[in-house]
Amino acid sequence: LITEAGQEIFKRDGNTFHRVGAKVDLNIHKGNILYGFQLNRDQVRNAGRNFDQLINMVEARYVLFPWLIPAVRFENLNPNYGVAFNRTTAHVSLMARANIRISLEGVVLSRNSRTDPIRDYRRYDGGNDRQFHARLDFAF
Repeated sequence: LITEAGQEIFKRDGNTFHRVGAKVDLNIHKGNILYGFQLNRDQVRNAGRNFDQLINMVEARYVLFPWLIPAVRFENLNPNYGVAFNRTTAHVSLMARANIRISLEGVVLSRNSRTDPIRDYRRYDGGNDRQFHARLDFAF
């Protein structure tokens, strides 16, 4: 139970959350293409409107060599209540040995909109969501 100004705004039996989605995972020779989408609708009691989101993601991965696998992922989020954004991420996995993997991943482009939360990507915030990850995995 959550209250605001003494009024109940969130109760377990007062809100409904709907989710529907699908994915397509296609393998072509040494490549893989993955696409997924999800539609969300949150009906919050006493809010007076629905909170909707459309989420899209597509990723392409290719086995360049058995020990080198690059990938690129594009993500898009379109809510009806806030800032829309899209993000492009590059990833590479290197198999240093049979049981050691090094992964490098970084956001190469991130765009958002503060004027039209559905489609307008004309505004670019270069500092929005800039990140880089390095990971080392051991398997025994």
